[in-house]
Amino acid sequence: MGFEKDQILSALRVRGCAIQVLTFAQTTSTNDLARELATIEDTPRLVVSDCQTKGKGSHGRSFYSPDSTGFYVTLAVPEMDPEFPATFAAGVAASDAVREVYGLDVKLKWVNDLRFDGKKTGGILCERISSGTVLIGLGINLCEPRDGFPPEIAKTAGALGVDPERKSELAGVFAARFLELTKRNYDVLPLYRERCETLGRTVRFTSEGEERTGTALDVADDGALIIETDGVRTAYSSGEISVRTVE
Repeated sequence: MGFEKDQILSALRVRGCAIQVLTFAQTTSTNDLARELATIEDTPRLVVSDCQTKGKGSHGRSFYSPDSTGFYVTLAVPEMDPEFPATFAAGVAASDAVREVYGLDVKLKWVNDLRFDGKKTGGILCERISSGTVLIGLGINLCEPRDGFPPEIAKTAGALGVDPERKSELAGVFAARFLELTKRNYDVLPLYRERCETLGRTVRFTSEGEERTGTALDVADDGALIIETDGVRTAYSSGEISVRTVE
């Protein structure tokens, strides 16, 4: 089931949101395509694709993006306040949208993963480009690929197990919710903390090349993760560490 533009626009209109929507059967990456289409005069634009041949994850990794079973969108928002916590807002918007459309409770793993039933089911990639536009890329595994996930991610990747026929509605709800949050900056981090399953857990993390273990306590106002190790609390940014929850 592919994206249906009319259904996306309908979901946006219901929520009082009017933005440009572009649908594609296949592209290399929705973020890359949104970047190519961006101009200084842009209003918000939603780019969606049924398949990505070169899906992008964080830290230069690839994002597995098979046809028909996944959800791949990029919302391009011009002139976004550099202080706005876009990655955290995208997590909240995605969690809210999945709950509204499918009735499922998706959790968030600091800093940009979506998790369901103990496995990674989606990821977020936000990029700011020279025009000042921010690209909010979101990929979600709606159902498991026919041949399963590739061996390298088979143990950690999961899917929502839902009908892809409603993904157009999901796209509209996600975009509208994100844009709503840009007007309510004060709501983002409190809502993110409520959904963040990393908090309160023992985590194994790498900092400056050294692997350590500690307890994730909170997300600071600047988005850093506060970890307590041997009685000492330290705030770590996404650029400094890689966090793995200790089950």
